Amino acid sequence: MIVGIAGRIASGKSTLARALAGKYSFKLISFGNYVRQEAQARGLEVSDRQVLQDFGQSLVEESATSFVRGVFHRADYQPEDRVVLDGVRHESVWDEIVAFGSSHRSPVALIFLEMAEVERRRRLTARGLSLDEALAQDRHKSESDVDARLSSKAGIHIDGLQAQESMLSSIGVRLGLD
Repeated sequence: MIVGIAGRIASGKSTLARALAGKYSFKLISFGNYVRQEAQARGLEVSDRQVLQDFGQSLVEESATSFVRGVFHRADYQPEDRVVLDGVRHESVWDEIVAFGSSHRSPVALIFLEMAEVERRRRLTARGLSLDEALAQDRHKSESDVDARLSSKAGIHIDGLQAQESMLSSIGVRLGLD
């Protein structure tokens, strides 16, 4: 089983992905970590989010298929693995994940984490960003598919403001894990 987590910046994707992986013994794979590792290997400044967004976008535009295969290869994916993917950002990447899962006879599910805008902005500014910087990150091309396309592809929508255990229980029931 391959489960993707999508949502806007600061919606709680990584926190949910870690919790889901821990509770249900899934392997955790982070697209952000993959992009950081690739960027570092190419000598790019990995502490700059704009650089990472631009680089990740270029990898996806170059070949979503290669991007997805690279992520799974780096994680030493085996067809029997149960995987949670943190940070699905692009419709083309999700489509490749679906194809990858099908080729490995692994069911796939996309979870969209929703977050009230007021709380999301509070979280962004708590990270030390000005509101202008946070909004600039939101406007980046890598974020354009999240609400517009991935939300509609998700079979499970979760309110990110509910208690973590409630989110996990809901996901577990809907995925047949509980």
